[in-house]
Amino acid sequence: MFSFLRYSLSIDFSNFLLLLSMFEMILSIAKRSSKRELYTEETKYVCFCKNLKDLSEITDTANEVIQDEMEDSEEGEVLFGSADVIVNDLTILMLQYTNSELPKKEIDEIIDLLTEQE
Repeated sequence: MFSFLRYSLSIDFSNFLLLLSMFEMILSIAKRSSKRELYTEETKYVCFCKNLKDLSEITDTANEVIQDEMEDSEEGEVLFGSADVIVNDLTILMLQYTNSELPKKEIDEIIDLLTEQE
């Protein structure tokens, strides 16, 4: 038993990531500052999963990243956003989300305001 444990600790994990499949995700977030100013942020991620053909695994991984980003957001109140999941330069999944703590009418008004500015 001890020799197995010693062996498992000596495994080189540098090639471990090669066993995983990679996809990109572009996360766009609309926020409101403490001064009630609206702004957007865009962040690109590289994510890993076991199987790129398993859409539920990709979705779960993307949702984890989105959830972490929402919880860790230190500045500005997250209003809504979208995420594009890209595999081999092809967008395979588009996710949209809103802050469920805000009234839908308020979110709709903010979306209208932001789209009028474009």
